[in-house]
Amino acid sequence: MSQSSLCLIRGDDIDIGATVLQPDGSVYSLTGCSLTFSVRENANYFSQLLFVRTGTLISPADGTAKFTLVPDDTDNLGDNPYFFEIKLIDANAKIKTLNYGTLTLAPR
Repeated sequence: MSQSSLCLIRGDDIDIGATVLQPDGSVYSLTGCSLTFSVRENANYFSQLLFVRTGTLISPADGTAKFTLVPDDTDNLGDNPYFFEIKLIDANAKIKTLNYGTLTLAPR
């Protein structure tokens, strides 16, 4: 699991690429897995969920995927910093948080 900061342009069409790696740095096969990118008001798990996007697997064997955000996802969000999480759901329905952190939006 890693922590990151993302800064995106409010209201843009955005593709966020992801490559999932094992702890030793080798590729994690995404075959049979799914990924989600979620944004909440803050890091409190019970805070309002603003949106969730399911990842598109680009090359499951190579551990690559992308999340596509559309303008409606961010158009109406304010200047607050938000909290994002990227989660993997494996073939056995086990959930693992891959990345999380702060999301800020710059004006268009």
